[in-house]
Amino acid sequence: MIPYIEVFGFLFFGALVDVFGKNERKKHMLFTFSIILLMGFLGLRAFIGWDWWAYYPSYNNLPGGFKYELGYELWSSFIYKIGLSYHHFTFLNTIIDMGIIAYILKKYSKYPLLSLFLFLAIQGLSFEVDLLRNAKSVLLFLISIQFINKKQPLPFFILNIIGASFHISSLIYLPMYFILNRNYSKKFILPLIILGNIYYLADTKIFIKILEYTASIVPVAIGSRIISYLSIIPESYKLPIGTLYFERLITFIFVFIFLYKENNQKHIEKNSYELIMENSFYIFYIIFLFTSEFFIASTRIGILFIYANWFLWTYIIADIENKKLKLAVLLIASLIAGNRIYNHFSFEGNKILYRYENIISNHKSYEEKLIDLGRAGKFRNKADGKELLILY
Repeated sequence: MIPYIEVFGFLFFGALVDVFGKNERKKHMLFTFSIILLMGFLGLRAFIGWDWWAYYPSYNNLPGGFKYELGYELWSSFIYKIGLSYHHFTFLNTIIDMGIIAYILKKYSKYPLLSLFLFLAIQGLSFEVDLLRNAKSVLLFLISIQFINKKQPLPFFILNIIGASFHISSLIYLPMYFILNRNYSKKFILPLIILGNIYYLADTKIFIKILEYTASIVPVAIGSRIISYLSIIPESYKLPIGTLYFERLITFIFVFIFLYKENNQKHIEKNSYELIMENSFYIFYIIFLFTSEFFIASTRIGILFIYANWFLWTYIIADIENKKLKLAVLLIASLIAGNRIYNHFSFEGNKILYRYENIISNHKSYEEKLIDLGRAGKFRNKADGKELLILY
């Protein structure tokens, strides 16, 4: 895991420079170099992660390949037909993704280098390595956020419909045009979060019971799909009260103390992106609290709003003038990122499949990596019942 440690260490150094450095030109150069570094590091990867086993045969039209949404199918088919290999396809995808990341971090973040570090640590690595379709849909939504502020619905809806053609879950973004730019009352947000924490800690499984009842009354095709998803959840599964729970709680407390400003029109006008990210985090947190017992829904939907974590800490730190307090908050954000990195790489299955290999040097073939996949799959029962790579 040394290559990952080196990349994360470099990005953390960049985050420190970004927050405390004074030379904007040097910070811009460091950010540009960091983006190019990730383009090479992630774009030139071999078969690492989990989902290559499905995307590779699909790309090469091999037996066992999956069918995906129309947008992804058209995009991958175009690259295949012009004669590029799967590894070329991966590299091109990464170049495009990191280019978009560079654009949105520069546009929305107070400290782009810090956001880049948080991005890679908090789900960004899995986004780029495994969630090829989700990544496109989320990034297209992030581009479209500017059109919420500009009150331009047409480009917003076009971008997100295109995003849904890469991953259907992006349809949930369409109503966000009307939701994310509102300054909600503290009397609305705080009781909802408190109720959500009580529900999570009580672990009553009410949501599961509602789904079980729903499965019995809807058409058989839909009901059987719900039952199939529910069957994945171990009967003994209990909601964990661990670091991922406290991470969200701590982030909420800091956001509510440092960023929340009720009925302040100047705040809304001056920090409109901040307000959108703040509301995005509330949605992310509420989804986690109320749906984690059905972790498939929690992860698949919650991950669509995880981007808020890449930006909010930069707004909090930017609002703090005291250097010691600024450093303390930066360290808290870094500890959260470090915990995410530890969670990811401490899982035995990830230790096998995320071992870094580069296509320029010697690397395992698809068939050899399938053997590793079988070895890694034996650790599924140690993944807290969740889908393996989405400890979001």
